[in-house]
Amino acid sequence: GPMGVLRARALIEAHAATDKLLLPIWQGTTRNQPGHEALLDAQLPVTTDYALLVRALAKLIAHRMRRRPATAASLDTASGTCLPPAAVALLRAAARSGACALNEVQVKAMLRAAGVAVPAGQVLPPAAPVPGASRMSGRDGSHPVSLAFPAVLKVLSAEILHKSAVGGVAIVDSDAGLPAALDRMAADLADQAPQCKVEGFLLEEMVGGGLELMVGIKRDAHHGLLLTLALGGTWANCLRGAVTVLLPLEESGARALIRRFFAQLDDEPATAALADALLRLAAVAQTLGDRLEVLEVNPLKLFGGSHARVVALDGVLSMAPARDPAVASPSPADPAP
Repeated sequence: GPMGVLRARALIEAHAATDKLLLPIWQGTTRNQPGHEALLDAQLPVTTDYALLVRALAKLIAHRMRRRPATAASLDTASGTCLPPAAVALLRAAARSGACALNEVQVKAMLRAAGVAVPAGQVLPPAAPVPGASRMSGRDGSHPVSLAFPAVLKVLSAEILHKSAVGGVAIVDSDAGLPAALDRMAADLADQAPQCKVEGFLLEEMVGGGLELMVGIKRDAHHGLLLTLALGGTWANCLRGAVTVLLPLEESGARALIRRFFAQLDDEPATAALADALLRLAAVAQTLGDRLEVLEVNPLKLFGGSHARVVALDGVLSMAPARDPAVASPSPADPAP
């Protein structure tokens, strides 16, 4: 009644005067209670459930405790994984740049430097097609191909996120078939993505077998960096089997995420390989700082058994516009994002 209104007003005034989180508990019924309605209108997280509130508060405290070691440590050891100095330098250079998107070769260079395996590949220039070429040494004969066939041919463009949707992915069975594949792809791109800049083409070894997963990291305006593990490839948008956690991530958290995702994965080498990849990707995201918007690896191939390994077959990275390209991204002494 009236006393509830007075107490609600006092909480609303206190809320307006502080940046601290206030968690009101409303005892009794909430029906036809103007005090309860006032708290809701003021966007205070009022609840009648003590247990719910305590659990929510415990989650916030646990998240803060996970963030504290990363805040005290340098970005070189973000997420509990020590990235090689070359990887840190490469990532910080990207964070300092004015670029808002990187092409696949640039993203994979970062992943490779961070210790995430990627397929062997070769970049072909975006030269005009040469009809009737019998051997492929680049389109103009100046870039000999050294990969084994069959291989995967992909368009190289920071402006094309979904290559297969515009005819930007093809399987090439032989060296002799590469010129025709390039010509077909160039024609498809001119028809389906004429506004996009083609920087070249990427010819990669085909990595067969394994389980296709997807790892996506994005920045949420309210929660910070979120890492999602899901089935990859063509299944990425078909099933609802994804699991998401807040960063930073440590090894125990990575393994817990894997246990949540797989109904049963009795393969310790595969678990260890995937956990290591998750930690490295999380470290890449944190090192990029507040420039990072989305980092996605799809598919991420997981191989089990005694030769367990993880291979990133594709990568997408988009960044927020630089506030000032001349200003360096966080130094090792700065807090982790």
